[in-house]
Amino acid sequence: MMKKKSIFNRIFYNNKILALFSVLLAFIIWLAVAVIFSPEDERVVEDIPVKIEVSEVMKTYGLTSFIDEDYTVDVTVKGKRYNVSPKALKAEDISVEANTNNVSSPGNYTLQVVATNNSRLDFEITSISLRTIDAFFDVPVTKEFQVDDQLYTSTEVVPDGYYAGDRRLSASTVQVSGPETEVDKIIGITATVALEEPITETETFTCTLGTLSSSENEPKYISYLDNIKMTVPVYRKATLTTSVNFINSPADYIASPLQFTVSPSSALFGVSENSQAFKKGVMNVGTIDYSEIAPGKNTFSFVFESDSSVLIEDGVTDFTVTVDAANMASKTITVPVSSAGAASEEGGEENNFAQDSITVTVVGPEASLASIGEKDIAVSADVANTDKETTEVPLTVTVPGSDDCWVYGTYTVNLK
Repeated sequence: MMKKKSIFNRIFYNNKILALFSVLLAFIIWLAVAVIFSPEDERVVEDIPVKIEVSEVMKTYGLTSFIDEDYTVDVTVKGKRYNVSPKALKAEDISVEANTNNVSSPGNYTLQVVATNNSRLDFEITSISLRTIDAFFDVPVTKEFQVDDQLYTSTEVVPDGYYAGDRRLSASTVQVSGPETEVDKIIGITATVALEEPITETETFTCTLGTLSSSENEPKYISYLDNIKMTVPVYRKATLTTSVNFINSPADYIASPLQFTVSPSSALFGVSENSQAFKKGVMNVGTIDYSEIAPGKNTFSFVFESDSSVLIEDGVTDFTVTVDAANMASKTITVPVSSAGAASEEGGEENNFAQDSITVTVVGPEASLASIGEKDIAVSADVANTDKETTEVPLTVTVPGSDDCWVYGTYTVNLK
């Protein structure tokens, strides 16, 4: 007994321990008073989102809510200061829902908004800034519609000296989602671009999408699942000399081809200012292979086609090219074809030709032709990639050692 009393005396007669005990006791008393006698505060919790509940009827009929905007409300609460202070009470502690028990079919409804305590804090909800909201209910659908492009401008699309080509859309159709009764009103989609000033180069714009409706009222609550872009091709107008491109030319004619004329000799084109045609002032209207050129005058017809340029001369659609090879001669030479083939990949056996030789026509200056014989002609055939059903393969025939002669015509060989 004396020992316990001694310990008790040491504790209460120790000034440091006694001071610590006094502070702890004072804190406990203060906390108890603060909790019991804490004043009540009123506070407004702002911008709480309104959730639209999904009822069993909505699930049964596949109904979904569609609204013009995402609703938020301000909720006024009252309670002890330590419960409703900003540090204690957050927006997510209050649940705000729109009741859908009266929703039974597609249509517009006014829904009651109810706020409830969603936490363990003790407070009272005294008011809510929005008691009702309007919402539309229907079955959600997605449908695809054709797109009609529209370009609006307060001035010309391009300034003088330029040409605007046909507009191109990134897609011809667009998917639209929304309530079934509203989507069913749509008969088409417009993709619109509004230009504020003329353009001088090809540009691509993001379109504003709109609806063509069978109803006087614009369809509501719809959304577009795709972005549509419009490309407006712009060309610089230029009168260019017309020309042609030659391929498989002998070495002597690469830089200086045979004499030729193009009719018409010039035309009005729309071209990019960065194109070689615009910089050189020459437009190629076609391509001629030297294997198509025989001695004498050769005539070729072309319809102008190009992805990067456009012909805008009124009434001009065709071009006629005359190549003058009047000072050229020709010579026929019979050459063997036995070495022209390669082993077939199917079966690994040598393809056999049904003929031993072919007769080819070589064109060039008469003096050069005099020295060309059978050994100067090279013949090759791509039989490695033929199948068993192929009965005829094309031949490539050249005069590899000559700088001014070429083989005229096309040649094939039959397979056994």
